[in-house]
This record gives sequence, C-alpha cells and structure tokens, in this order.
Amino acid sequence: NYTKICANCADVPENASNFDKECTCTVPFYLPEKMPVNEIQE
Repeated sequence: NYTKICANCADVPENASNFDKECTCTVPFYLPEKMPVNEIQE
C-alpha cells in the first residue's frame, strides 16, 4: 500500500524517521505525478 505510506508521510513530515524510511520508498511513486505539473506551470 504505497498510497497509504505516502499519505502518512506527507501527513507527518515532522517525523524525520518515517519521512526518511517511508518517503524514500514512496518518492519514486508519488512525485512523478506531481513533478510534470510543476514543469508545465513554469
């Protein structure tokens, strides 16, 4: 359940422990969708 982990990570960015562990695993799956939007806007 990457969606759950990613949501949990974004919900608690203050947790460096979870951020580093869970975010690292979800980053490649969660960022790709939001990255292109940023490039198009700029």
